[in-house]
Amino acid sequence: MTVLIRGSSPSVREEVKRAFDDALGVAHRLSGDSRILPGGGGTQTHLARHLRAYAPQPVRPRAVLGPRGLRGSLGNRAEDAR
Repeated sequence: MTVLIRGSSPSVREEVKRAFDDALGVAHRLSGDSRILPGGGGTQTHLARHLRAYAPQPVRPRAVLGPRGLRGSLGNRAEDAR
């Protein structure tokens, strides 16, 4: 894998390179620790990927809309959704 680092000056590029290297090191050290939980929407992204595979085709587009969208696609009145 290649990562292209750009910056307005050599010192900015070096700082970005150092920060990226630190982030990779932290990720590597924590990857084996089962006490660490994903953050920044990681859980939601993981669930969304798996739920898309299980949702019936007519329901998939509506699932993004929440309860009202699901009620409408399942044959119920969307107005009754809470």
